[in-house]
Amino acid sequence: MAVKEFTEKEWRDNFRLSKDTFMYIVSMIEDEVSCKDTKIRKAVSSQKRIAIALYFIGSTAEYRTIGNLFGVSTSFVCKCIKDVAKAIDH
Repeated sequence: MAVKEFTEKEWRDNFRLSKDTFMYIVSMIEDEVSCKDTKIRKAVSSQKRIAIALYFIGSTAEYRTIGNLFGVSTSFVCKCIKDVAKAIDH
């Protein structure tokens, strides 16, 4: 929803970077953080995984709060942060 509906100001206020910068980061690391769908569930998109991690970095929110905002579990928030940090580090 954020990618399509946020204005540039809302984007910068929430993620602490421009939408263009976000899309650049996505293009650089999406292959490293993407997962495939399984028979049990659909994979969370790489954009959403990266957005979760960047939201955490740019805010003081707890895992529970971020999980509620993005509709995922607290353990998934932790996993996203670790995966994105590892992908950026490479």
